[in-house]
Amino acid sequence: MISQKFQTVERNVCVTPASRLKSVGFALNSRAVDGWGRLKSLSRGLGAAVFLLCVCCSSHAALPAGWGDVDVGSPAFAGSAGYDSNTVWKVTGSGTDIWNNGDQFNYCTNSLNGDGMIMVHVLAQTGSEAWAQTGIMFRDGLASNAPQVSLMITPGNGVSFRYRYTAGDVTYQVNQTGISAPAWVRLSRSTNTFTASYSTSGTSWTQLGTPQTVSMNSSI
Repeated sequence: MISQKFQTVERNVCVTPASRLKSVGFALNSRAVDGWGRLKSLSRGLGAAVFLLCVCCSSHAALPAGWGDVDVGSPAFAGSAGYDSNTVWKVTGSGTDIWNNGDQFNYCTNSLNGDGMIMVHVLAQTGSEAWAQTGIMFRDGLASNAPQVSLMITPGNGVSFRYRYTAGDVTYQVNQTGISAPAWVRLSRSTNTFTASYSTSGTSWTQLGTPQTVSMNSSI
């Protein structure tokens, strides 16, 4: 179980998983060149992995062992991620979207074996396009068209639960309007069943849509 604080500053923005094996991580995707978002995460889980992420401003340093950052889908602006001695994470990036048959974004990622949960508090999003996305993702590989399950807060379109069943498939979405930062998002995995929930308090949760079955390797 991992329980840490993350802070990330976004300038030209878009963050989500990218290159290593398969991955679980934090995602920000902004279709605006000058957007940036803030998240703070809290960790509790089903026993595999839990994370804490917070997005703010600060200098970059090396990531801890086991963490990586990669651009998925060759976005126009290269992203990066860093970590300092105060357990603060910084992530930057750019990209077009996490949608249709392929994605483009930056991904700060770690591996996950078996079942697990990620819970994040999205504090704020400013200066971004209405469909810019800040949130969390389970992803079966770093190819732009890989199967994925994500839960994102947007500045203008509420909270979005998105999933791609197979590589190169279209992306499906369940969306709830009227939700914006600050808000909590939580994704859990039990075998290949993924459940998405959101909260405005961090204590009372609402499930978004129905649990989705997306086949992924047990180690991602």
